[in-house]
Amino acid sequence: MNKMLKHSTRPLISGFTLVEILISSVIFAMLVGALYSVFSVGNAAWVKYDCSIATQRQARQALSQMTKELREASSISITQTTDNATISFYRSGVGSISYIWNATGTNAKRILRSYSAIPTIVAEDISALAFTDHSNAVTIELTSAKQAPTGGTLEFSLKEKVALR
Repeated sequence: MNKMLKHSTRPLISGFTLVEILISSVIFAMLVGALYSVFSVGNAAWVKYDCSIATQRQARQALSQMTKELREASSISITQTTDNATISFYRSGVGSISYIWNATGTNAKRILRSYSAIPTIVAEDISALAFTDHSNAVTIELTSAKQAPTGGTLEFSLKEKVALR
């Protein structure tokens, strides 16, 4: 008697079980979450750094402009209180120039350059400005503070002593 071997006529189906799919989905979700977290932290740092650089650049340019003009100035007059500071001077070939800063009002925390009664904004987000008159020099102290988009305050100070001619 010949015994016939019975073969299954059912084809073998290869695939993943539900447990394998769930585990791989959890691992994938964790990887995506970690990547998002790294991207989010990096983006916040970049935004804060970019804001800081822009604010510092603007304050340095204002200080540089004031310094250049003060080096050629004569008849210097300084008026200041805790809420405002003004320096006025005469510059040969140009005329009378004033730099004005106020802590409050419509132009609060801005440095304005006034020439021929026309004010021009030189810098914004200036939280303090002070001038000190020496016999042959003027010291300018400038503090800039800005609210960062990601939270917190970015603040830095600049100080320059300008020798007068």
